[in-house]
Amino acid sequence: MMLMKMLKNHVSLVALDAFRHEYYVDDVLVVMLKENLDMEGCWVHIVGLEDGFITGILLNEPNQDFGCHEGDKIAFGIYERSDGTQYLGADLDEV
Repeated sequence: MMLMKMLKNHVSLVALDAFRHEYYVDDVLVVMLKENLDMEGCWVHIVGLEDGFITGILLNEPNQDFGCHEGDKIAFGIYERSDGTQYLGADLDEV
């Protein structure tokens, strides 16, 4: 029950605000990461939480072969760079 309440309130998760679409607050910009590929930003529609990760539906087709496609469910999290800035990342080597 607590998880469902948290999911319904993900719009109020301030930690995600910097990554949200201006008009579609359930959509966030996620950096796709996979060895031997360039980082690529894709839009993801948040649908839940699983195993400590945020999950969502990929809204656009990546330009590179990350092994996932538009409409697929992916898991991502909040990561921090060495300079202290944060980003949402999907580590697709972990899939």
